[in-house]
Amino acid sequence: MSGVITAAEESAEADQAAVCRAATAAGAAAMPRAPLTARAARIVRQTLADPLTHFIIVAAVIFFAYSLHRPDKPRIAVSVAIQQSLSKEYELLHGQPPDVHALTELLNKHVADEVLFREALAQGMHLNDAKTRERLVEKLRFTLTGAVADPTPEELVNFYADNLSLYYSEPKLSFDQVFYAKPPADPAEVLGQLRAGAQLTGDAFWLGSHFEDYAQSMLRGVLGQRFIEELHSAPVGEWYGPLESARGTHFVRMRAITQSTLMPYTQVKDQVEQDWFARKRDSSVQAKIHKAEEKYDITIEH
Repeated sequence: MSGVITAAEESAEADQAAVCRAATAAGAAAMPRAPLTARAARIVRQTLADPLTHFIIVAAVIFFAYSLHRPDKPRIAVSVAIQQSLSKEYELLHGQPPDVHALTELLNKHVADEVLFREALAQGMHLNDAKTRERLVEKLRFTLTGAVADPTPEELVNFYADNLSLYYSEPKLSFDQVFYAKPPADPAEVLGQLRAGAQLTGDAFWLGSHFEDYAQSMLRGVLGQRFIEELHSAPVGEWYGPLESARGTHFVRMRAITQSTLMPYTQVKDQVEQDWFARKRDSSVQAKIHKAEEKYDITIEH
């Protein structure tokens, strides 16, 4: 019996051989992977040891933290330059640098003003307040004014010739007056006395009783346009009135009217040059305004 191999034994030996072959194959397949795993680990270690990697990781963490806690409020920064400017202004005004308390008050006021300014913009006050709009418009108009080259003598002479109406002298009036702060009880009697030669003084007037060669524009500013128009209707050399102004009641005796005349170029050369520059600057600004108008859909309702 010992020399005979049964079928069961043969099957067991076959199974054992198969297991050994499978284990050998698995070991052979696994042997090349060991070096690959070692290389990957080495690359990871080198990458983590690189300072650039540390920087990228830290930056990413900071960015992520900032994205989570990003402030929603707008920032008001009081720079060192602003603080120095405030201190210099304080020193110019008070003759000494601000102490800690004064500097704190300056900074608090600066911050308060900045907050109020931003709140005003947020509320649209620069759009709704007429004076604020006017100041902004004038400031921008000034910034739009570019440099203008000096005119040649020929350009000034031509400008004068093309704009003669600008260079006529104003009519000038010479007259005497008797002034009453309140209307007299009987204006006709006062006028009769004056025409009869009576020396009436009336009330004191701050420009006096005698006006010699006063330009119409000056008289218009003091007594009004209506007074000027009536003054032109007064007969020369005879008392006339009463004329009313915002200041009171006037009786006048016209002595002379100097009519408007064209002033020669040599007399108004400086004014011509100023007008020339003003016209050039205005033309430059208008051109830039027309260019800016292209950005808007402008509708004028009727």
